[in-house]
Amino acid sequence: MWKEEHFDLLLRYLQKNASEQETEEVEIWLKRNPENLEILEELEAHYQSVLLDQETYDVQEKGLGLLQKKLDLLEGQHQEHQSRQTPIQSVFSWRMAAVAAFMLLLISVGIFFYVYTSVEKQTASFASITKQTGKGQRSRLILPDGSTVYLNSESSLTYSSNYYETERTVYLQGEAFFEVIPDSEKPFRVETASFTTQVLGTSFNVQAYPHYTTTSVAVATGKVKVLDNTEQELVKLVPGQQLSYDHATHAYATETITPEEVISWTKGQLIFKNTPLDELISELERWYDISIELQNQELSNCRFTATFDNLTLNESLYLLSITTNLNYTQHGRTITISGKSCQ
Repeated sequence: MWKEEHFDLLLRYLQKNASEQETEEVEIWLKRNPENLEILEELEAHYQSVLLDQETYDVQEKGLGLLQKKLDLLEGQHQEHQSRQTPIQSVFSWRMAAVAAFMLLLISVGIFFYVYTSVEKQTASFASITKQTGKGQRSRLILPDGSTVYLNSESSLTYSSNYYETERTVYLQGEAFFEVIPDSEKPFRVETASFTTQVLGTSFNVQAYPHYTTTSVAVATGKVKVLDNTEQELVKLVPGQQLSYDHATHAYATETITPEEVISWTKGQLIFKNTPLDELISELERWYDISIELQNQELSNCRFTATFDNLTLNESLYLLSITTNLNYTQHGRTITISGKSCQ
């Protein structure tokens, strides 16, 4: 099996701290097979993501599965070349080497890396800290008070650099699920452009995408209080309740949902209930990091009810097509949807 010094060699090479001899040894290994370079580039991508992220989460086996398939192939290819291997190759199994090196990279920065290689962007200034995710990215972060935030795709969360010293206030654009540590002396506040959600300790979801027609808050556990922009209380919500604010009419409405629906997206599920096609498209574009075009703009009036449970992009598009009169074509990361108007 691989020894720790070989793990360290790969790590030093990625950090550009390897000696000339060590660098030459790794480069000989890279030149021996083009697949070796692909593995190193993949490990480096994971390593850089980990440096930027506190913790990523979700479908645990997909990312590692792709890597292990490559390693299985390489293991077979290299068995017939054992006599010509360099020192970094000759002593131990390729499969164990790459997997162990991959895990070492993660352990070395103090976290366990799971799935979607979330590239969470963090910028710190004198006054605030901002966490961001792009399309196709989701991340999990721990606030200074120990509260957990799951940040959905194309979202940003901002909080003061002295968060928790005097108060617990965060500013959200996009969508996030919060698991708040109780503190009766310092209420937890989530501020959006439409309203403020205040709690003592609970779990809830806030969706506040700028281009959506509504902003909503839904409760999974505990109780939350919703305030308007003048700090007037609008309503108190309990588990299974959701408040929605209509940007056009400025009206507020409450409805009943299941606690499972509140956390569904953190489990890889996309649930649509009488959702306009344009909003469904926005959700799929963010979730899968794709671009979707409508050949017939009247299709945006269509509404859909469906649940996508940990589906791939192709599975989601197929489900959409067989349950409607819509057709789709795919060119790279651009999807074109066609069909007749629903009106």
